Amino acid sequence: SFMLLRILPAYESRSRESNKISIFSPPVCPYVLRASPGDKDGSEDVLSICNSLNSNQGALDAEDRERDRKIVELKNMYDSRKQRLYQERMELSKKIPDFWRSVFLNSDCQEWITTAQTSVISQSFLEFKISEAAVDDAANDDVDEKIHRLEFLFAANEAFHDDVIWVDITDSGLVFRSSNIRWKVGELATQLQREVETREPTLFTFFTASEVPDEEFEELCLVLGPIGDYLLNDLWPTAFGLYYEQMVTRTTVEDNAPL
Repeated sequence: SFMLLRILPAYESRSRESNKISIFSPPVCPYVLRASPGDKDGSEDVLSICNSLNSNQGALDAEDRERDRKIVELKNMYDSRKQRLYQERMELSKKIPDFWRSVFLNSDCQEWITTAQTSVISQSFLEFKISEAAVDDAANDDVDEKIHRLEFLFAANEAFHDDVIWVDITDSGLVFRSSNIRWKVGELATQLQREVETREPTLFTFFTASEVPDEEFEELCLVLGPIGDYLLNDLWPTAFGLYYEQMVTRTTVEDNAPL
């Protein structure tokens, strides 16, 4: 049989007048079990219960780890299967010259595309794609998340020499590294560089994040995180929906225009 035992520690109180310590016990907690009356203080029984609880917690933690492992495996399996579909979408979208331009300019990306950037995107932006980036640098062995490479393809323009600007980000959208833009000499390039220097959350600041000094990189990545997260987890999976939505809107406006 079991009796009730209060196992909370005794409290010490010190009287201000006598400065003496007196020991007293608070009321017994009615929810703590102790061993049978034959056990002097129940300490062996409590230790045994704690050992059992520890084993129980270990089993719970093991189940959590197994669940997380299976979730990762399942996600990777479906991500792999989706690559074929993304490639098919890429080939189809190439048949629509302004597909990705329309997606970017009519999506939530608008808040990160400003002034000079709008000129570059609207005139020379051709294509956007995401693939898994290889992380083979020994210095990056501590990276736990999968790294994704975001590639932005451009036609010849007045701002930079590059055909492709790329950014590597983690699953959560944080910038891991990026290419170095080779700027041209001219007014448009100067305007873009000035925008980048403000460190405001814009698309071209996102492109050039790894060019900032090391002491600024981590803080800037946190500011730019929402851009990477949106591109990876919202815009990329639903690109056609975004394009179709603005196409329907444009058609409706044209149909309702006065003759």
